[in-house]
Amino acid sequence: MSFPRTSSSRGLLPRPLSLLLALGAVLLLATGCEEEKTPDYSPSPGNPPPINSGNPDAGGGSTDGGTVIPSDGGAFAAKPSCATGSTSCAGACPDGGVVCLGNCGYLPPVTYAFSGAAGARDLAFGDLNGDGYGDLVTANASANAVAVLLNRKDGTFFTPSLRVTAGSEPSSVLLGDFNADQRLDLFVGKAGLRSLAVYQGQGNGTFQSASSLAIGMEFNGLALGRFNGSAQSLAVLQTVQGKVSLFTVGTDGKLTEAGSFNVPASPDSLVTSDFNLDNLDDLAVTHPSSCGTSADTTCQSVGVLLGRSDGTLQTQLLTALGGSPRGMVATDLDRDVRPELMVADSSRDQVILLRGRGDGTFLTPLTYPSVDAPERLALADINGDSVMDVVAASSTDGRVSVYLGQSNATLASQVVLTAASSAQRFRGVVAADLDKDNAQDLALLTSDGLQLLWGFCR
Repeated sequence: MSFPRTSSSRGLLPRPLSLLLALGAVLLLATGCEEEKTPDYSPSPGNPPPINSGNPDAGGGSTDGGTVIPSDGGAFAAKPSCATGSTSCAGACPDGGVVCLGNCGYLPPVTYAFSGAAGARDLAFGDLNGDGYGDLVTANASANAVAVLLNRKDGTFFTPSLRVTAGSEPSSVLLGDFNADQRLDLFVGKAGLRSLAVYQGQGNGTFQSASSLAIGMEFNGLALGRFNGSAQSLAVLQTVQGKVSLFTVGTDGKLTEAGSFNVPASPDSLVTSDFNLDNLDDLAVTHPSSCGTSADTTCQSVGVLLGRSDGTLQTQLLTALGGSPRGMVATDLDRDVRPELMVADSSRDQVILLRGRGDGTFLTPLTYPSVDAPERLALADINGDSVMDVVAASSTDGRVSVYLGQSNATLASQVVLTAASSAQRFRGVVAADLDKDNAQDLALLTSDGLQLLWGFCR
């Protein structure tokens, strides 16, 4: 893409943050260090792997009562062409890039709708079949389905395979490697059943049921972390109860409850990172609800729960923000080891940047105007300067804001992209190079499918 490059700061490399999906995808690519294994399938060129390969759950035999509906091998729409015909990225945008039907450095959006997408609520990204190309997983509450969309190795996708479980209303999906076999596994939060399900990745885009646990509570967010520095735990956000619960994840995928911790009031989203630099993961939670009284200190804030060496969490440290803080991402812009938080403030149409002090608290917030009512954020190095950039997705008008991260821990002014031809609420966003052309692409989740924007400036 054509955004101007910024100079990178020198100094200590940042401690890897808890971007577990990206880490899982990298690990999947590192198969050259392993003993060569016989592949689970041998797909014909241009065809997806058989969804039932290595999967005893296919055909309705899953332990959660679900049915696996395989992909029919079809494909969604191809990439559109750019009316300008240019890929030189010189001269048209405010930042020097090419405008293609209103989008700076991106092709016009393409809609990917499918029958199992109704009520889409969450989006996950990772390389599920080890081919070096990122795939997508969506949670679709109204359809009672989890959809797996495999990349065709060109940034477009096969029609999805579906795991359908009656009454499950999946609301959250998360990818991670719980058994260190370099294959991404799948965590699903089922709001209708008030349960968590864990599926072991087979390395070919299919999953086998590993465990299921009824928790008897409503929830709306999942995150993985090593809060004691070693054992992997699944954090589950419970909005109605104002709590976050931790479940240790065994190498067999079994979940064991490790405790619940108060995060009043009405938490909206969560993210993991090491905010106090003690080599233990910590948890940050947003609180968008309005303050009922002047004594209410938990509302309109971000709370950080520091991890203890025993795997539990401390009482949250609150940073008052005002507005309606919702989605978050964490990264280290200036490579000073202390992570920053970027927060979507939906009621004031802005993104808030919180620069970490290294103790779980933050400096005075910096604010940046955004598209209408931003709700979800994503990270990617869009301009190739080794500093992470931020994408903010609107919850009302079908647009996104792109901010280039600066090496002094600030953000450049937004560049606005049209991501849908009509007003849409984006429930999730992924920024990644889907087609391996060295330009970052965008996948955005709507209530009934996906919007794809391919970057063509690099």
